Amino acid sequence: VIDDSDVMTKDKALFILKECFIQVKDIDKKGYIKGVGLFGSTARDQRTKESDVDIFLDLDQSLLKLEENSIFGIPKKDWEVILKVFVDNFGVNPHTNKNYVIDVVGKYELRHKWNEVKDEIIMIDTDGKKYTYDEYMNSKNVVESITSNIKFSTPEELYTFLVEETE
Repeated sequence: VIDDSDVMTKDKALFILKECFIQVKDIDKKGYIKGVGLFGSTARDQRTKESDVDIFLDLDQSLLKLEENSIFGIPKKDWEVILKVFVDNFGVNPHTNKNYVIDVVGKYELRHKWNEVKDEIIMIDTDGKKYTYDEYMNSKNVVESITSNIKFSTPEELYTFLVEETE
């Protein structure tokens, strides 16, 4: 573990990841990416000078199509734009003078070690709120189950409904 001021700490990585998620939501018009999280040595604040940054993506499985020119089921041209957001925002590792190695995975890629990794994933929303993976899934599933059969004309109608439901 390194202790100089240039290190990519967990808090610094989560801040950058939040900014990435805001930008990705602006460019990901189809909504492939529903959530982002951090895991691995950076999430544990145990990274070394050469450590990569492990990013978890919650992908909308209903939109993914595994085709020849796709990555994670996302068309390659869309994926390249999304990945560039992460690479550009994390920038250069001052210890290697190269871009940080960004390892982006979804649940499928972690399937063989999901039980080991799931509890260390720190999900972050666009407001900077942090969740464990289970907290994130529970909060997401509650909203989806409450609103799945209800149609709203405006975001204000949805907000009013949710406020009334939680009072």
